[in-house]
Amino acid sequence: MSRRNWILTESRTCYCRPEEEDRERGAVIPLVALLLTVFLIFAAIVVDMNLLASSREQTQHYARLAALAAINGHFSSPSADINVQVAAALAAAQRVSDSNLILSDQVGPTAQAQLSSLEGSDGAFLEPGVWYFSDNGDDPCELIGNGEYPCFDPTDLSSADPLITAYRITGSLYQGITTAIASRLNFLGNDVFDVDVTAVASVVPRHGCFIIDLSGSMVRDTHLGRITSEQADEPTEGRGREWAFLLEGDNPSVPEDYFHTQHYNFLCTGEARPSEKTTTPAAICTSQTRPTDTSEWDTFLAPFGRTFASLTEQERRRIHFHDDYVLKKTLGNKHWAIGSDYSNRHPNPADATRYLVSDTTDDGRYYRVNVDPLMQNGGPEPLKTVFAGLNEAMRTFRDRRVAGDEACLIFYDENAAWPRVVNLTDDFDYLVRLTDFSSPTPIAADLASISDTDLTASTTSGLELIIRHGLFPAGPDAARTNTGLAISEAMGQLTTGNSEGGFSADFIVAIGDGLGNCAYCDTLEGGGRIPGCVEGCNNDYDYYSGAQDSLLEFVSSEIVPRNIPIHQILVGQSVAPHTLDITSEEDGSEGACMDDLEFRRTASGESFVKGGFDSGTFSDISDAFRNATADNPFYEASVPPYEIAASTRGLWGPVRPSPAGCTPITSCTGSVDDLANAPRITQDPKCRTTEEQIQEYMGQIIGDNPYTLVYVGPKG
Repeated sequence: MSRRNWILTESRTCYCRPEEEDRERGAVIPLVALLLTVFLIFAAIVVDMNLLASSREQTQHYARLAALAAINGHFSSPSADINVQVAAALAAAQRVSDSNLILSDQVGPTAQAQLSSLEGSDGAFLEPGVWYFSDNGDDPCELIGNGEYPCFDPTDLSSADPLITAYRITGSLYQGITTAIASRLNFLGNDVFDVDVTAVASVVPRHGCFIIDLSGSMVRDTHLGRITSEQADEPTEGRGREWAFLLEGDNPSVPEDYFHTQHYNFLCTGEARPSEKTTTPAAICTSQTRPTDTSEWDTFLAPFGRTFASLTEQERRRIHFHDDYVLKKTLGNKHWAIGSDYSNRHPNPADATRYLVSDTTDDGRYYRVNVDPLMQNGGPEPLKTVFAGLNEAMRTFRDRRVAGDEACLIFYDENAAWPRVVNLTDDFDYLVRLTDFSSPTPIAADLASISDTDLTASTTSGLELIIRHGLFPAGPDAARTNTGLAISEAMGQLTTGNSEGGFSADFIVAIGDGLGNCAYCDTLEGGGRIPGCVEGCNNDYDYYSGAQDSLLEFVSSEIVPRNIPIHQILVGQSVAPHTLDITSEEDGSEGACMDDLEFRRTASGESFVKGGFDSGTFSDISDAFRNATADNPFYEASVPPYEIAASTRGLWGPVRPSPAGCTPITSCTGSVDDLANAPRITQDPKCRTTEEQIQEYMGQIIGDNPYTLVYVGPKG
C-alpha cells in the first residue's frame, strides 16, 4: 500500500517534467533584461530631452541678454569708428555669456561655445545689421530674399556708408553633455548636443511730433512794444504789440500808411504810441534809410537829443526803417496740389475741420518782412532759438538713421493751418531744410508777380522756406495759443503712424512760453464743465486759467494712459522758465544742485517749479499775467508745463538767459523739505546760450535709443 502510493506520487512527479520548468524560468531573465534596457534608454531619452529643453530655454534667455548687450555696447561706444563700435558690441555680448550659467556650465569657455564676429566659426555668430519693422519705401525685405516683414538685413561693414541699428546672434550658444547611456548608444549622434538659437535686438524706431507755439509773444523778447508795464498808460497795456517783424498788406503794393508806428522806433513820433493801423508815421520813418555807421546814427538821432552810444540794446532793436522791410509771399491753398513737397508732406487744406486756414488765402498773402534784425540782432527771440533747437532735432533724427524713425511738425497759434503742419514723415532732409533759420544775409524781395512755380520750388530752404510757410513772421491773428488743439493733432498723427502696422516709441515735444489761452470747458469725466472755465480764446487771465485746467485734464485722461511722454521746452522772457534751488542729497554730490530726475525720485508728487511772485510788484496773479514783461516775468507759466512733463515722464527743459559775466552755479542752498521757501534758479546754471540749451535738450530727447528684442527662437 505504501509502496503503491509512493509509486503513484513518483509518477505524478515525473509527469511534471522538471527540466521544462527550469527552461521557462530561465526565459524570464532575458525578457526582464530587455525591458530594463528599453526602460533605461527611454529614461535616458527623457533625461536628454529635459536637458535639451531646459538648456534651450536658458540659452534663449541668455541670447536675449547678449543681443541686448550688443546693441547697447554699440551705441554706448564713445568712438565714431564703426569697427570700434562693432568690437564694443561683441565684447559686451561676450561679457554677458561669460558671466551666466546654463545647467551649471558657463555659456562661454567651459561649454566650448563662443560668440564670434566671424561667420562659420564654432559657436554663435554675432552679426550687425538693420531690422526693418515695416517697408521704408525701398522694400528692403524683398531685396534680401523672402519679402516678408519684419526682417533682418545684414550690414556690409566694407560698404561706403554702413548702417547698424540691430544685432543678430545665430548658431550654437551652448553645447550640453548627454547622459552616458545616450552617448554610448549615440542616440543624438554625438556625446554633446548643440543648442542653436537666433536672437535679434534692435533700436526701437521713434515717432515724434513737435508742437511749436507761433503766437506773437514768441518774438516779443526782441521787439517789445514797451520796455516795462510802468511806461504804459494802463497796466493792462504793458505787454505791447507783438508783431514787430512783419507788415501785412492785402495786396502786393502795400500802402505806405500801413507802416505804422507800432512797427517802428518810438523815436519817430516821440513817446506817444498810436496803435491804430491807419496812423501815418512821421516822414523820417518812411524816407530815412538805415545808417551804416556810428556817425550816421548820431546824425539821425540828433533831433531827439540822443546818440547811438546812449541807446540800450532794447532801444536799438526797436529802431526799424522803411528799407528794412522786404516784400514776401506765402503759400496759398491752391499751392498744395502744385508742388509735390506739399501734397506729399502736408495735410490737405480741404480738410477744414482740422486745418483751418485763418491767415492764408487760396493765392497766398503778401507780407512786408523786417529782415534787418536777422543781421543786426541775430533774429527774433525766442523764435530763432526755437528754430535752432528744431533744426538740431531734425539733424539728430537724420543722423540716427534708424529704420522706421518718423517726425511731424505742428506750428500753431489759434489754428493749425496746412502749410504749418508737416505730416509724420521720414524725410528728414526736408525737415532740416524747413527748420534752418540761420540765414546770415538779407533775403531778396519777391516780385509782385511771383510765379506759382517759384513759390513751390522744391529747392527752397532756410528762412525763405520758413517765410513761405507762414512760420515767420507770425500772422496778425497770432495773439492766441491753442495748445490743446496742437496736442490733439499730434496724437492724431501718432495714431495714424502706428495704424500702419509699425512699432515705435512715441513722444511729443511742446515748445512755447506756456501762455496758452484757448480753453475747452467740457473735458471733465461725464461731460461736466470745469469750474470757473471760460470757453474760447482770449488774452485774458480767465481764459489762460481755463486753458491750463482743460489742458491738464486732457493730458491726464488721454495721454498718460497711453504712456506717451510730453517733453516741455519753455522759452521766453515775459515768462520765467526756472527750477528750484535745491541741494542734492545723492552721495558724492558735494552740495551740488539737485536736477529734475533726482527731484522726481526724492520728492514724488511735488513740483520742481513754483508760481506766485518773486517780489511784491503785483498783488494778484491775474495782474502778473496781464503785466508780464522781461522785468516782471510771469512765474505761473512754468507750473502747468512742468506738471505735464512730470505726469507723462517727459523732460522738463527750461531755456533761461545767461547774464553778462555769468558764473556757473555749482552749489545750492534750498532744501527739499522746505520747497515753499526754496529760491528759484532763473539763469542757466551752466551759463550756456539759449541756443546751446535747447540744442542740448533736443539731443537728449532724440538721441535716446530705446532697445527691444524683436525676435528670439530656434536657429532658422
